[in-house]
Amino acid sequence: ITYKPERCMNIETGISANGNFGETYLSGDATFFWIEVFNQQLTVFPEKGTGRMMTNAGRSRSLGTELTAKLRYKNLSLNINYGYTNAKFVKYNNGKNDFAKKYVPYVPTNTLMASISYSIPFNHTFFQSLNLNINTSAYGDIFWNEENSLKQPFYALLAANVTLNMKHFSIDFWSKNLTATKYNTFYFVSMGNSFLQSGKPITFGVNLNLNL
Repeated sequence: ITYKPERCMNIETGISANGNFGETYLSGDATFFWIEVFNQQLTVFPEKGTGRMMTNAGRSRSLGTELTAKLRYKNLSLNINYGYTNAKFVKYNNGKNDFAKKYVPYVPTNTLMASISYSIPFNHTFFQSLNLNINTSAYGDIFWNEENSLKQPFYALLAANVTLNMKHFSIDFWSKNLTATKYNTFYFVSMGNSFLQSGKPITFGVNLNLNL
């Protein structure tokens, strides 16, 4: 089984600005892109048996934007990143179905990352600072197949961590998926049956870092 290499044309334009306003620092970026992909490489699953194969779709087109904003005021910082992607097949016929104008699988339509952090410094020879952070990441919709009959709706994951920095080491207490959101991360077919891989539930942990 053979397949052709992908070729793509990528056009991007953007704008960036930043500045200090007293004790406040602000920055922002906006990027817009247009990507034409020829011989789009796709993972396909055999109708019988297990495993995966590669094939080529005729052509796909992705249009979208990426936006970033940052704010820093004294010990407080805020970061937001948002991306939108409209990725669709322009030409793709597998001999059975025509998938033109269908969404390309596994490409999130929306992605969002946001975090807020606050640092508390200590006037101490051993204890240096305490860092607090709350962040979220969100994705969706994500289509799992070329027919666009299966998809992961938009979902968000909330996380937080507290880090105590000391002279030679730090302790980080972290948690992920605090809202116990149920979501899927992968789709595959085996022996003619469809399966979805579930995302991780709420988790907690501790990291110890030693600085020599």
